[in-house]
Amino acid sequence: MKKGIVLLLLIVASTIVGIIIDRVYLQLDSQSISTDGTAHQIRQGGYSLINPLLECEIGERMLSKQFTSFRYMLEDEVNKLQSDSEIDNISVYFRNLNNGAGIGVNEKENFSPASLLKIPIMIAYYKQSESNPDIFKKKLTYDSLVDQNQIETIRPPSPMKVGDQYSVEDLIYRMIVSSDNNAMILLVNNLPLPLQDKVFTDLGITIPGVRGTEDYMSVVDNASFFRILYNASYLEKSTSQKALELLTKSGFSDGIRRGIPKGITVANKFGERLFNGKQQLHDCGIVYFKNNPYLLCVMSRGTNFNKLASSIRQISRVVYAEVEKQEEQ
Repeated sequence: MKKGIVLLLLIVASTIVGIIIDRVYLQLDSQSISTDGTAHQIRQGGYSLINPLLECEIGERMLSKQFTSFRYMLEDEVNKLQSDSEIDNISVYFRNLNNGAGIGVNEKENFSPASLLKIPIMIAYYKQSESNPDIFKKKLTYDSLVDQNQIETIRPPSPMKVGDQYSVEDLIYRMIVSSDNNAMILLVNNLPLPLQDKVFTDLGITIPGVRGTEDYMSVVDNASFFRILYNASYLEKSTSQKALELLTKSGFSDGIRRGIPKGITVANKFGERLFNGKQQLHDCGIVYFKNNPYLLCVMSRGTNFNKLASSIRQISRVVYAEVEKQEEQ
């Protein structure tokens, strides 16, 4: 008798939960994507640059079959580019942000994250701002006599001046949009170490300086920064939106951006690093293509900066053409 009552209560409870979920689903500005009943997501919608994930179920076999030809095409393109003696390694990660299908080429290869690490620093300050909005107004004095941008191929168009004060908000803008190393160092030096460590730990990122080598992050690791922002899974929705808005203003346009038509919004961040006599150039970002946004991250290593940039552009063209073709089908 008791078992029957318990069973009845479970059935009633399940029914009520189902009704509640159904009502919540109807009230949300949601997007549901399914293909043959094997891939399904529910996202909240209502934002221009983020798309909070509410529920996800993906049929991996179906999705891998769907993108098999795309993977081979991408592998072939990477192999062609790597045949150049001045290009040593190229890693690519693509992810369809509607259904979560991902493709990796040489995705386990490690590189120096370089300026891509400026994204978690931005995230750390934005996380702090959620409980302390006044942090953005805080003024910091730039007093370094060493210009950390001198080692870069691409330098900020408007250098900081020694002795001047800059707000945290302005420094974050300089760090992300102009990839200003001096702004980054000033921000890091004024961010409490426990908060830095917490953000890196929360995001599953190796804390800089812990490993003996600079080559410790893969293309998938770096792509995760953008997934976290797009899914609004770490920062609040409005804060994630603000972070991506800043990334859409990135001053680097010779990589992913040049591989797609003008007018399409791209939220990206590049990184460059000279290490062990080799030049590294990376570009990672979200391409907001019509109703089919995708994430593309390319990391490269070689001896010719211009050829590395050209390789990133070519991969971006190939990916865009494939996504456009699938959109038309």
